[in-house]
Amino acid sequence: MPRSSNKQPGTRARIALDSTDSAPRHPFGGASLVCLSIAIAVVVLLAFFPSLSNGFNFDDDENLERNPAYRGLRLSNLQWMFTTFHMGHYQPLSWVTLALDYQMWGMNPRGYHATNLLLHSANAVLVFWLALRLLAPSEPAGSRLKHPTGWKPIPQDLKPVSRGWRAGPPDWRRVSAAGLAALLFALHPLRVESVTWITERRDVLSSFFLLATLLVYLRAVEPRQTRTGLLMATALVLYTLSLLSRAMGMTLPAILLLLDWHPLRRIGGAAGFASPAARRVYLEKLPFLLPAIAAAIIAPIAQAQTGAAVSMESHSVPSRVLQACYGLFFYLWATIWPVGLSPLYELVRVPGQLPAHHIAAALFVVAAGAGIAWLGRRRPAIAVAALVYAVLLGPVLGLAQSGKQEVADRYSYLPAISLSILATSALRAGARSALERPATWVAAGVVLSACSALTWRQTQVWRDGETLWRHAVRCQPDSPTAHQFLGVSLARLGRHGEALGSFQRALEIAPNHRGAAVGLAKSLSESGRWEPAEAAWRRAVELRPGEWEPVQYLANALMMREKLEEAVILFRRAGELDPRQSATWLNLCATLLRLGRAEEAVAAATRATQVSPGSADGPYNLGNALAAAGRLEEALGAYRAAQAFNPQLVEARVNCGFTLDRLGRTSEAIDVYRDAIRTDARRVEPRMNLADLLLRLGRREEAVAELEATLRIRPDFEPARTALEALRGSGGE
Repeated sequence: MPRSSNKQPGTRARIALDSTDSAPRHPFGGASLVCLSIAIAVVVLLAFFPSLSNGFNFDDDENLERNPAYRGLRLSNLQWMFTTFHMGHYQPLSWVTLALDYQMWGMNPRGYHATNLLLHSANAVLVFWLALRLLAPSEPAGSRLKHPTGWKPIPQDLKPVSRGWRAGPPDWRRVSAAGLAALLFALHPLRVESVTWITERRDVLSSFFLLATLLVYLRAVEPRQTRTGLLMATALVLYTLSLLSRAMGMTLPAILLLLDWHPLRRIGGAAGFASPAARRVYLEKLPFLLPAIAAAIIAPIAQAQTGAAVSMESHSVPSRVLQACYGLFFYLWATIWPVGLSPLYELVRVPGQLPAHHIAAALFVVAAGAGIAWLGRRRPAIAVAALVYAVLLGPVLGLAQSGKQEVADRYSYLPAISLSILATSALRAGARSALERPATWVAAGVVLSACSALTWRQTQVWRDGETLWRHAVRCQPDSPTAHQFLGVSLARLGRHGEALGSFQRALEIAPNHRGAAVGLAKSLSESGRWEPAEAAWRRAVELRPGEWEPVQYLANALMMREKLEEAVILFRRAGELDPRQSATWLNLCATLLRLGRAEEAVAAATRATQVSPGSADGPYNLGNALAAAGRLEEALGAYRAAQAFNPQLVEARVNCGFTLDRLGRTSEAIDVYRDAIRTDARRVEPRMNLADLLLRLGRREEAVAELEATLRIRPDFEPARTALEALRGSGGE
């Protein structure tokens, strides 16, 4: 007589996060899992190894190379780190790690890259353990006991009966799926931007703390957990550290609720969504909600400080929604087909037009959403993975657009984790897992090898600025900003002719591109072509009328063309636009001195000393202005202050000696000149001034010795040769 079966017709094995294992085969103990974790980290380190030879890149110059504020762990440094919105981000903990790098490595980029890479490798290990936990089978809320008519839930405590961490050694299929998920995430070339761009320390660091938060949270909600309160507090601290590294994880409370629904089953199903136990689940999220709200408030304020936020007038709500749909499509497609990855995908806005590829992406998102909603009723893991992907991307999809990018590789760092875990969880589903088929392992090997090869190549794209932006121009030839950045990179190498070509190409594509206009004007100035530079700076001022920089540089160009009165007007205007820029006041001082307006020059130099109280430039120029005004004793004090700030500033010593000479204190002047010579023996100015003073004092032999020493240093220095010949011709040697 045939046996009856409890299996319902038409049922299929569930895939993804809720599949139930049979008895574990080939179990892995703790030591094996640790060894596998180390192996994952080593593989990731090897794939990204070329990044250690890369330099500073992209805006690392403004963040690191030209930013002394982060260099150290003094109270003043820490105060800056925890209060600044530098470059549009609030990331104090990321600044602290960069300060530690500086303490260890100085300005050697290799050390900074090594820290990024170590953090990424650690994240790969955390993803492995997270996948291992999420792929653990769990039962719905309440136990399930055998019933004559099948399995029936018996409501008890509404915590899930999860085998989680306490299930003993996981079987080989779960470990394999978790390992593949970690490698697929970590080796993918979309990760390159976050790892090899030092500025994106905030990505890898905030992700490290966010992944740790998830692991601790999952431990806290395990059944029979006796330290739930302590673990929840630990998770909250880790989450706060993540937000202090970068605000990307501000949507974590929603992620936790999604995991509570599936696979944890703490809400929904037998537990319901409005039961007392479910309400307790909601209440435990309140502590996480507070820092998330704070981060959501601070992030747009930080962006607004840099002027990067895009107005609604120039980027409408429908455009933003379509851009968000394109982002959801792009990161999925780039995960599947990671070819043509670029540091910049520029958003090109045409007034009155909606981009066709955005509309197509919106149609895809609607269709995919409908399909996921239909599949999610039977396979909630798919719905949860898709929602986690979308929720993590939410803050960077362009709904609150800032900057020129349409999408960016770095934004995929966290969202890709859900895709990786979902993809590999499908491999272990069913009565006979795909992981038991050799073809699966061959395919996995091919995919991971391809990812590693692409990653190895992509890390070398980030070697230096020229390489990076030539690649970007190849990927998007009509991107004016890519051409601008290529021009900036070439200009830094002193190749101003090539840089001019890049800036001009950018302006051909976008005639009102402000960055390209400034870059063109700077390169013309650096080339000494002051007439076209003046015209270029006037155009830059038209495009950026409220900014200090183009006004300041236009004034410089006018000064070089001897248009001094107009230069004074523009320097004063630049000072009004940004009074904190000491260069403006110093240049104004120099221009006023050339006009013979010494007292006004004194006022300008005084402002410079107030703006930069720790710099030698202000006191030095103040000394020049005071000397021109005939206030010699005050000038002497200013020169000595400049020497105190910078003992290597020979000019301050020379001018101090000259002022002492004017005051008739010749013996002191001689001592100061000799001190200047000891400071820099190859400088000719102190020797020439000393020779002149000695000659006036009748000490001809000493004067001749100084002139001869000057000619040994610079044989072509005509003033010394003429003076020496005059001495010899008048009865000297």
